[in-house]
Amino acid sequence: MIPVSLVNHQQFFGHSSKSSDPRQYALYQILIVTEEEIKEANSTSPNLGLKTRVFTGTQEELKKEIKEAYKVNGLGELDKQIEDLPNDGLNMDDVMPLPSQIEIQNTSQTDIQNISQIKIKIDNKSEYERDMSLFINQYSTVRRLLQGRKLSQLIASTWLEDDNQQEDSIITKGCKDHVKKLLLRGNRGPDEPKAQDFDRKDYRDQMIIAPDQANWQNISLNLLFCGQAYFFKGKKFERLCEPLLSTYEASQLYAFEVVWNNFAAILEEKSQSGIVNPRGPYYTVSLPYPPCPNIVNDSEVGLTENMIEKWVTAQDVGPDEELPFVNQEWSVEKGINIKFVTPPYPYLPQSSCC
Repeated sequence: MIPVSLVNHQQFFGHSSKSSDPRQYALYQILIVTEEEIKEANSTSPNLGLKTRVFTGTQEELKKEIKEAYKVNGLGELDKQIEDLPNDGLNMDDVMPLPSQIEIQNTSQTDIQNISQIKIKIDNKSEYERDMSLFINQYSTVRRLLQGRKLSQLIASTWLEDDNQQEDSIITKGCKDHVKKLLLRGNRGPDEPKAQDFDRKDYRDQMIIAPDQANWQNISLNLLFCGQAYFFKGKKFERLCEPLLSTYEASQLYAFEVVWNNFAAILEEKSQSGIVNPRGPYYTVSLPYPPCPNIVNDSEVGLTENMIEKWVTAQDVGPDEELPFVNQEWSVEKGINIKFVTPPYPYLPQSSCC
């Protein structure tokens, strides 16, 4: 992934002579969601039956602390996903793959014996640089529109019954109820740690959210949208949804707030005029999560379950009748033709804001 948002005084990882992978010394965060024991059948707890806990540390610290907290010997897929941090966010390969400067001459990948069989197109360097300039100019806009589409699909999917959830849904199968509850209680800070209990002395880091940042109150949503939120049950950790934002975007660019009286998102720049070295987040996103409207039968006029399901399961690339984001991937010759960023049906939340 190429960085798409540049702000003051940021630092990107370099190659250190002390380590082959400098990421292991950076701080990251993981949100663990568990079901809260409800003593009363008709509980009015604002937690909605969930308990949220944010872990902060290096990759090794996270693994150790989570194992100790939940008394497990292994983390399963979470172990590998912690090692892969920071997350890149959306996979753009199907929509806008990076132009390649490498071609394999007269051979398949399996037949390659040595590096001499790979030829770099140095003769046409100026043309390649021109292609890359076009790609970079369009990439940021396309990615942000696709992020908004994905958020709209995520929100709409929580209006479907679990039985109708597809395997390729943004939300992990079986986790829809937990995501819905996180959205409904999205304007509450984490249950643990409380802001005053955050004791990291080195928290001024590019990949985490600290209590003195405006997005701490909604950190559960930030970590959910960058793929760093997990549900724990039965000694197993399940990622709640695929990453839509990068770790950096979630920690430094956006503060989310859930609004219940709107069907469209609002993106607003945070005013930090005159502040020396302003810290993130730099934008506030008012994320729409209105009550689900009355769903009618196919024979009636209004929003039907088939409409919701068609939007939620729409693939990024495809023919117009399947509500794709694009008909075909970006190319130097044809560019890209955006089709559906927002749903064509009434009442479905529109979230083309990031």
